Amino acid sequence: MPGRARRYPSGERRNAAVDVQHHVTIATRARSHVNYSLVERGGVPVATAQTFDDLRSALQYVDSDDYTTWVNVGLVLKPYGENGYKIWTEWSSRSDKFDAAAQRRKWERDIDRPHSITYRSIFRMAIDNGWRGADKEPVSSKSDEIGAPHPLSLNKAEPGSGAGSVTVYEYVYDDFMSIGVNVVAGAPGVGKTTLIVPLALAAAHLCPPDYVLKPIVRRNVIIITESVVQVQRVIYSLYSWGYTGMSVSAFDERVRVINAQRLDPRVVSQVAGEYKEWIVKNEKADGTYHSALPLVVFDTANAVFDMENENDNAEVGRAMAYIKQSFQTFPIIIVSHTAKALGTYESDFLSPRGASAWTGDAQGVYTVFKDGDTQDAPRILKATKVRFPTAFPELTFDLVSNKEKHKDVLGNDKDIWFSHSVARPLQSGERAQIKEDRKDQREQEQWNKLCGDIIELIRRDPDKSRSHYERLPVSQGGIKGSQERKEKAIDQLIRDGILEIADYEKPLGRAKSFIRIVEDAREPRGKYSV
Repeated sequence: MPGRARRYPSGERRNAAVDVQHHVTIATRARSHVNYSLVERGGVPVATAQTFDDLRSALQYVDSDDYTTWVNVGLVLKPYGENGYKIWTEWSSRSDKFDAAAQRRKWERDIDRPHSITYRSIFRMAIDNGWRGADKEPVSSKSDEIGAPHPLSLNKAEPGSGAGSVTVYEYVYDDFMSIGVNVVAGAPGVGKTTLIVPLALAAAHLCPPDYVLKPIVRRNVIIITESVVQVQRVIYSLYSWGYTGMSVSAFDERVRVINAQRLDPRVVSQVAGEYKEWIVKNEKADGTYHSALPLVVFDTANAVFDMENENDNAEVGRAMAYIKQSFQTFPIIIVSHTAKALGTYESDFLSPRGASAWTGDAQGVYTVFKDGDTQDAPRILKATKVRFPTAFPELTFDLVSNKEKHKDVLGNDKDIWFSHSVARPLQSGERAQIKEDRKDQREQEQWNKLCGDIIELIRRDPDKSRSHYERLPVSQGGIKGSQERKEKAIDQLIRDGILEIADYEKPLGRAKSFIRIVEDAREPRGKYSV
């Protein structure tokens, strides 16, 4: 947005307040009645929370390209501090002339002079341009005709009750996630982006040909993210080591990554019309085509939707309503956080952080968590609440990590790690079995380590009695572990033929025998269940 006043062709500067008041006086004669919030104290308009909502609605009908109008709107909103500045910026950003830095300078330096304009002037300009009140979107002339059907009229009913035909669900991932608004929630740091991005790209068939989650319908993917670099590096990892067989041009053709901005949910919803044009035609069995809308991923909700209170059901419900109405037949994934207090593990209380409207208004709700308390514990994506049938309730993810040498910002060679995940369905009872197998594996590893430490101790300190190795404290070079476990480990090593008991030529005190290693014995040791 320009940083200083423009000159009109006559070369004179017009007074902004007089200009708007003159415009309002002329237009008032033909103005129709519209209800909008207006509170006055002593004849002076006072802004309320509802007024700010009405202003956002009205400003959709006011041209943000006109410099004088831009200044006047700023003058109206200046008394309301940062709340006013936020509304001014949302409206101004619709113009190609928008410059955030210049706008802030204008707000701080120039938008602070005496004037007689009030926010009533904005409402009047909007009414002159066809605004019919708060929460009213531009409508066609046909809808303005007397007798136009109500949005909930019987004339709007679907053909048939559904008894005589089957309406099929349209899935993003067959029998697991449908179109509509789906919320995926996980604790901060659990790895949501690394898990969700490869899964999202499978919707564009950017995955191995035999990938079990590859859907029958192919669609494009739009990822709106707070970390473009992270998303692009996950995509690079998938391209380089994901065995997709796809070229760089295929990724560039089917995927768009957009830097997130915190915007009013109503402003976010306005982009649906543009996204609706980016379809993929999928051939049907009868030779016709199904036009698939793109999958839109909002990563994360907090980075995209500007809300004063995420715990307010009314505010979150309003945001969800805008998204559901504008993206009605889109597949949507909103990535959200869970409460930090719940941690990264599975819990009956895991849900999107904030108001319950996140879950109540969503088509499907999924939670991401670590299945165990170790750093390498597998991540699980669980369908918590869905409004459609699913073939399996959970996914697990295998992490793929690789490194390459690339130039850093200074042009020096540096090892850079890249990671992506590979998701697969979990069948009923499989996760419990996996946990049991991992537990057995950890016990086996601990047992093998104990046996290996005993062998190393005997090599370092040979020709000692059995009790010496079993009772030697850690502080004196002994093995960590209970005496009972050490006794059982030595028994196991003797049974496996790795250790043997030999007699001293002459007894050493009360000790008549010692333990020694059978050097030609094979190393593998049998499993011991502790």
